[in-house]
Amino acid sequence: STPLGELFDHGLDSWSTIFITGAIYSMFGRNDDGLSLPLPRMFCLFWNVYVCFLISHWEKYNTGVLYLPWGYDFSMITSFLMYLVTAATGTQLWKQELPGGIQPSNLLEIGCYLGNVGFTLPVALYNIRNSYRDGTGKNRPFL
Repeated sequence: STPLGELFDHGLDSWSTIFITGAIYSMFGRNDDGLSLPLPRMFCLFWNVYVCFLISHWEKYNTGVLYLPWGYDFSMITSFLMYLVTAATGTQLWKQELPGGIQPSNLLEIGCYLGNVGFTLPVALYNIRNSYRDGTGKNRPFL
């Protein structure tokens, strides 16, 4: 694809991070019931998802290859399944406490942060390091 085509494609992808995260947030709702994510924490999740997107493209900038980690596929399949379950059962399913007093919204939040810090960032740094070491990347300035 042309540089203009890539810019257009990645621009649309960056916008979709907002809508995908917002759609998942709508399943949990915005209430003061203790079972929903408060708005400031949801705002942090929006940024977390967007930073993952930026890290993947920063990796492409340095290596010349856009690695789409399995985490992206996993997140798309998981969100699809969550939409199906919500369509069949309603949003009240996500308002029930799990064993140990844990709310599903908190599990989702923890999973998003661990996915970014625990998987996306280390894999990107590893791929960038390998591209510089092996001379396979674009060998541009690190930042």
